[in-house]
Amino acid sequence: MGNKLKNSNEEVTQNINTETTNSIQIIKTNNKWQERIEEYEGIILDSPDGRLIKTILKIEFTKKKKIKYSSSDGSIYRIDQVKDFSKDQEIMLNTEQIKYLQWVGNYDKNQKKYGKWVAIWQGHTLSNIGGFYMKNGEKEGFWMELFEQFQNKARVFQHGEYDNGQKIGYWKYIYRNREIQRDIMNS
Repeated sequence: MGNKLKNSNEEVTQNINTETTNSIQIIKTNNKWQERIEEYEGIILDSPDGRLIKTILKIEFTKKKKIKYSSSDGSIYRIDQVKDFSKDQEIMLNTEQIKYLQWVGNYDKNQKKYGKWVAIWQGHTLSNIGGFYMKNGEKEGFWMELFEQFQNKARVFQHGEYDNGQKIGYWKYIYRNREIQRDIMNS
């Protein structure tokens, strides 16, 4: 891990190294949909001091093959329609991303993602964020993505390459248009 910049970026770099809890969880579905409600430990921005704190998220897998994200008090953050059942399901655990992030692109006749996909944050397309899915529904080529802990007060991006859905080579972490860290991915 390496190339860390000093000054105002130092705190963001430290957060990448020490506070990364998975904000995306892979749910093993074995190509079968099961109606259920589960609780997960998520993260939420503590507005007064800008820190991430843990929170409980209720995630419902509905009869109509939707994923409903709610707070522990029952407030609904978002409802997603699941289209591709050939893969295990990804759920988000970062409440700002649950509320504000949408990925937009195309699906083929088998409901697999394909072609160019872009990120929408709070209703606005994020410039140069996204990449391409191949016909098999896997990410391919260079992608610019949101870091797992991406939020309004920490707009950190990651840039690197995919080969058949797997991260390969160097991945850069970018904050305020400057590289703050670089990782090498084992293929």
